[in-house]
Amino acid sequence: MTTQTQKIYTQESKLTYTPGSNISLPLLYTTENGEQNLSGLILNVHYDSSALTPFGSNHGVSDQISAAIKTVALVDDSSNLDNDSKTDKILRLAWGTFDSSFPGIALPATAATLTFTTSNTSQDPITGKAPSIAINYTSSVTAS
Repeated sequence: MTTQTQKIYTQESKLTYTPGSNISLPLLYTTENGEQNLSGLILNVHYDSSALTPFGSNHGVSDQISAAIKTVALVDDSSNLDNDSKTDKILRLAWGTFDSSFPGIALPATAATLTFTTSNTSQDPITGKAPSIAINYTSSVTAS
């Protein structure tokens, strides 16, 4: 039996930004087999709060795919779910349905857009190079 997967990704693997500016990150969603009728998804977006601050309402999350249950929460990454000690915060996005109708639209699709304000730091204090900021994704529940 083949394991089917849901995938969240960004179009670009690296973004360039100006320190102290806002950046928007469209999160794209697809499934391995194009399935459009699943129970939902819980996505953890891990980030370093000394480098990124969610900007705007709803913790910087906009354009979230519609679902019967749709939430956004900002939580501490106290369990280090992504195995990256530099990330300390999680934006937890959840979509759920009662009738396995998620996402119910053609794939790939934009699952949500995240907007962050970047820190004013223009160089790493140790290396003197431009800072590199990682955003990681994990999932705590799989769809049935």
